[in-house]
Amino acid sequence: MLGENIRNIRKSNNMTISELAELTGLSVGYISQLERNLIEPSLSSLRKVAKALEVPTYIFMEDDCNADVLTKMNNRLIMSFPKSPVIYELISPLPTNTFNPSMLGMFFEVKPHKADTEDFITHTSEELIIILEGEADVILGSETFNLSPGDSLYIQKSVPHKIINSKNVPIKGLSVVSPPMYPKQK
Repeated sequence: MLGENIRNIRKSNNMTISELAELTGLSVGYISQLERNLIEPSLSSLRKVAKALEVPTYIFMEDDCNADVLTKMNNRLIMSFPKSPVIYELISPLPTNTFNPSMLGMFFEVKPHKADTEDFITHTSEELIIILEGEADVILGSETFNLSPGDSLYIQKSVPHKIINSKNVPIKGLSVVSPPMYPKQK
């Protein structure tokens, strides 16, 4: 249900309806009705809400895949970003009206001779990276760790990090982030 998804993500961001209304330019009453499924938003309004909550718009359009705690491999949401060599697949469920996950699981793949980002990534969540295939150099703060298949690395919140693939084969791995952070919409 769209309204419940919006409410769950808003609450997980510790945001009030008033704050969301201010960020979107929509009224408090409109947001309240939206969260209670009393109205259907326009695509324009939905984009404003998604941008304010820093999630992609498509998260609100995937009602069917949010209903279960089981994520089948062929039903994963796939994300890729322009100019990024990384492919992400969500392996954990998204928030619903009855379930608000406390972690986000992702499968990732970094192309050969690429890094997951030009700059370092820093976030306020904790993260666990597990390498499934390939060999990764992970820069964590001022240290570099070499990870082979089966190795894992725990990343504390607010520590800058980057995954580098200097080999000729892709790196495939898993990432678990807690509390969940959904990709920001540009």
